[in-house]
Amino acid sequence: MDPLSVTASVIAVAGLAVQSTKAATKVIDGLQEAPQVIVHSRALLSGTEDSLTALTAILKPTRSSSSSSSSSSSTSTHLGAILRDIRPQRALDSTKLLCDNFTKAICQYTAHSRCSALSKGDRVNVSLHESEITRFNRQSNGCQDTITVAVTTVTLLISSRTSENIEQMSPRFAALEQT
Repeated sequence: MDPLSVTASVIAVAGLAVQSTKAATKVIDGLQEAPQVIVHSRALLSGTEDSLTALTAILKPTRSSSSSSSSSSSTSTHLGAILRDIRPQRALDSTKLLCDNFTKAICQYTAHSRCSALSKGDRVNVSLHESEITRFNRQSNGCQDTITVAVTTVTLLISSRTSENIEQMSPRFAALEQT
């Protein structure tokens, strides 16, 4: 797959994962007085959504980056290669699947609750499934860590390319200053 297709694929899958994290967050936000394990899930989902949004933002081309086509093309090629190597699609697919399954499970565990409060029966049901929610939290944290590594790697690559471009332009600026 060519570098632009790899990047576009990552952006698309990240967008789907963001939608899934938002859906799970919405379900949790609808639960008043949720148990601590679910409150922790909400915090993890928020962090995961932030990481996904950062990944998408850093991969989307901007007008300023397209002004230097050879530099932009070189960076895109390197980005595609990096993304192929670190395979963030796996973490993104896992994040989406985890969030979809979590949303479904929480809806089942809290089916008898009203918007104002978690019912006693549902509170017991959530307690009985606390280990599953804790497992989701661990898996979600792992996905978030992988996505954060992808964001960091891409950021470092872009910074490195920017530094190289500045170094290449430095003699030109010096020559202009002397004229």
